[in-house]
Amino acid sequence: MDWKKVIIGYLGLQDVTLIDAKLFQKEFKSQVVVEINRDEKSCCKDCQGPLGKIKEWFWRKARVPSMGVFTQVSVKYKTFRAWCDKCGGNRQVQIPWLHFKHRSMTAGFVEMAGRLMTEATCEAAGRLMGWIHSMQMMRVDQ
Repeated sequence: MDWKKVIIGYLGLQDVTLIDAKLFQKEFKSQVVVEINRDEKSCCKDCQGPLGKIKEWFWRKARVPSMGVFTQVSVKYKTFRAWCDKCGGNRQVQIPWLHFKHRSMTAGFVEMAGRLMTEATCEAAGRLMGWIHSMQMMRVDQ
C-alpha cells in the first residue's frame, strides 16, 4: 500500500492528492499539504450545484486529529473558487471532510474533541488536543 494513501485515509481526507508531509520531531508537530481534486463531482458550498470554470486557486489550513506521537497536526490544502450557474457567482467548492460549522477544523478533529469533552473539561480536552483555547473548545462542545 502506498504511504500517501495511508496518510490520507488515516486523517479522513477525501478527494485530495497528497503533495507533501512535513514532520517537526522536536515540537511533535506535523503538517500535511494536499490539493483538492477537481472533477465532475465538485459542487458549490452554498447550493450544491455543479461548478464550472475555475476562477482562482488558494491555500487554507485546518486542524486534524493527532497522528501517533505528533499531537499538533494540521493540513494545508489548496482549494478553488469556480463559477456556479445555479447561484450566479463565484463560489468555493464543497469540502466534505471539513466541519460544517467550524471551517478551520476537520470533522474528525471535532468528533475527537467532542468525545474527549464527554470525559474531561473543555480546558483539559484543549490541552490534550494540543491546539485549542478553552473558549474555542466550548464553542465546539455546543
